[in-house]
Amino acid sequence: MAAPEIKRYTAEEFFAMEDLPVCCELIDGVIVPTHGGTIEMSAAPNYFHQDIIMIISNTVYNYIKRNKGKCKVFSSPADVKLKGGEIVQPDIFVICDKDKIKEQYCEGAPDWVIEITSPSTAAKDFSRKMELYKENGVREYWIVDTERKRVIVYPFEENKGVEIYTFKEDIFSHIYKNSEEPLAVNLSDIDKE
Repeated sequence: MAAPEIKRYTAEEFFAMEDLPVCCELIDGVIVPTHGGTIEMSAAPNYFHQDIIMIISNTVYNYIKRNKGKCKVFSSPADVKLKGGEIVQPDIFVICDKDKIKEQYCEGAPDWVIEITSPSTAAKDFSRKMELYKENGVREYWIVDTERKRVIVYPFEENKGVEIYTFKEDIFSHIYKNSEEPLAVNLSDIDKE
């Protein structure tokens, strides 16, 4: 017996849907939940996940503000429309070109994307989403591996190898490394809980 054909959508169809749950993405034309489960019953991220988002987002936001930077930091749920028509919702992302910010979504790749894994999203974060981010011109990609309490940094713009940090180490952003004050994130408070 043949498997049922999967319905595929365009970005325009995705944005036109009125009854679509907030936390879903369009990858390769298929609507998928951002945090596991099914589209109808997508689970919200747990508090550990949310705590990590808050610490990183606040660190990045305060750094940009303190240094009078032009970039803006956002967190999910916020849509990013990539050039292939995929719609993703990174956990955290930084946009330095304000022309990309539209009313409903970011048009084009953010400069920096951070995904926080969960058992239901890790495979997607390490594979297809990473490919999409690299292909679309994301300059730097971080995966916060909650199971192993580590952060994996992919400095795509520099075409360098992968860097792996524990939650106890300072993790420096490559897009801000040449600044007078480099941006460092530390998750050691998370590790104590």
